Amino acid sequence: MDKMQANLDVVMNQQKSVTESVEFYGNKIDEFTKKMVDFEKQLRVIPKLESTVATTSSDLNNLQIEVDHIQQQARLSNLEINGIPENHNEKLPSIINNIFNILEEPDVGFDSCFRVPHIDSKNRNSRSIIVRMNSRAQKDNVLASIRKRRGLRVNEIGFAGDSPIFINDHLTSKNKQLYRKTRLYAKSSGATCWTRDCKIFVRFPQNGKILHVTSDAALAAMQTSL
Repeated sequence: MDKMQANLDVVMNQQKSVTESVEFYGNKIDEFTKKMVDFEKQLRVIPKLESTVATTSSDLNNLQIEVDHIQQQARLSNLEINGIPENHNEKLPSIINNIFNILEEPDVGFDSCFRVPHIDSKNRNSRSIIVRMNSRAQKDNVLASIRKRRGLRVNEIGFAGDSPIFINDHLTSKNKQLYRKTRLYAKSSGATCWTRDCKIFVRFPQNGKILHVTSDAALAAMQTSL
């Protein structure tokens, strides 16, 4: 009788152990199921987050384009002059007036002129000079004269050497980079590149076609289509 009771106790203990194991793993399954449900909910949120990120990125890009456009509009009457040697006692207004006289544009006027810092602090070249002309028309006259004259050199305005002076539209940093890329492409393809009213243009000799380059994407599309 005692032996039967002992066997019964063993069976009962085994059943209890099995029951506890089933409950334990059942709880684990419930926990795992809950985690899967939560994970599925998170997965459903991801497309919404991706859409939000894409929208925000697009809005930011549009904002950057708008800011650059505003900055460029503010520079429409400006000239940027590079290549003029820099010294501590220089008188920029006299230098600029001398350039305008050489270009046979003595009647044009400007509001101010000043040098601007290099983006790269290690750049030891002379800093650019920005000239704020009295009007866009006067700026255009100066640019037309420098193109007609086919350039200007430092010895013509009283400096040593014969390095060239570059007079151009005052472009934003973004448009300068785009202009640089476009010029490199134009040079490699035999095309002509220039700016007018701070806009970048390319003319191809094969067909005389003129294209307005507005962005990196437009430049890439132009390269693949020609």
